[in-house]
Amino acid sequence: MIDKAGHIVTNYHVVEHAGSVDVSFSNNESLRAKVVGADPSTDIAVLQVDAHARALTPLALGNSDAVRVGDAVVAIGNPFGYDRTVTAGIVSALQRVIRAPNSYSIDHVIQTDAALNKGNSGGPLLDALGNVIGVNSQIAAGDSGASGNVGIGFAVPINTVKTVAAQIIKTGHAEHAYLGISVQAVTPSAAKLFHLPSTHGLLVASVQPGSGAAKAGLRAGTGNATLAGETYPLGGDLITKIDSTSLYSLDQLRDVIVETVLSPPWTSEWLSEEGRRKLEAFGIAAPSARVAATVACPRCRSHDVERISEFGSTPCKAHYRCADCLEPFDVFKCI
Repeated sequence: MIDKAGHIVTNYHVVEHAGSVDVSFSNNESLRAKVVGADPSTDIAVLQVDAHARALTPLALGNSDAVRVGDAVVAIGNPFGYDRTVTAGIVSALQRVIRAPNSYSIDHVIQTDAALNKGNSGGPLLDALGNVIGVNSQIAAGDSGASGNVGIGFAVPINTVKTVAAQIIKTGHAEHAYLGISVQAVTPSAAKLFHLPSTHGLLVASVQPGSGAAKAGLRAGTGNATLAGETYPLGGDLITKIDSTSLYSLDQLRDVIVETVLSPPWTSEWLSEEGRRKLEAFGIAAPSARVAATVACPRCRSHDVERISEFGSTPCKAHYRCADCLEPFDVFKCI
């Protein structure tokens, strides 16, 4: 229970195939609940019961960003049908990534050794103060063949849950940013060995057809090279930043996109070897970055454009040059 309006959070996979849903309370009362909406991408669903506000006691929602490894936690659920079972443990790790029911990645997941079993799904993971810091969702058994707990459980962080639940309550569903690429993070040693133009960033390994990345003109590598067991796609684009945020990992890229999708527009920058060669062939110094498909050449409509100066004294204007037709042009950002 997350509010006095009767909204209840559980896992999507718990109610996915349910014809009807009943919710039982600690006083043994059971109420029929309606499914307000669900989000398979985060394995979260929101239910609602029709009950008087004074009869409902919502749990306090914590801040999963403040959780630290070693923090004491308590999990509550109905493992194997044993109602309202409490198990205790610690936060074993943070920033885990698990697979959602629709195969999307769920980021920033909390790992715990508190015993979780079948029937714990959708239950709360609480901190020592009784605040909900996550929703218990999965366990891992490795190659042990065990079907129950072996000390590795995962909870979707409550900050993710709060964002998704708010969308579901408002619209009945949740929306997520989807870029449509796979990438490999660059290390300084890889940048030096492969003669990359930046010591940080994300090399594009693949681009999903029809995705936002494809429409923006991002290009995947045409070949691979291996260094210290890691495969680096070469010959494609290297994403270096979004807005003013330099990129160093895939998790960081996901976070920035999630944060900025609620307040567009944003501009991503990537280095294009082909575009740089085109400019250098005409004796023009290649700039530091190519910009996203939100900027197009007014003459040939190409998105392979290079920024040739910063905003400078006119904060709403930037200067670009097309790598295809070499046409210089200005872009005014204000409306």
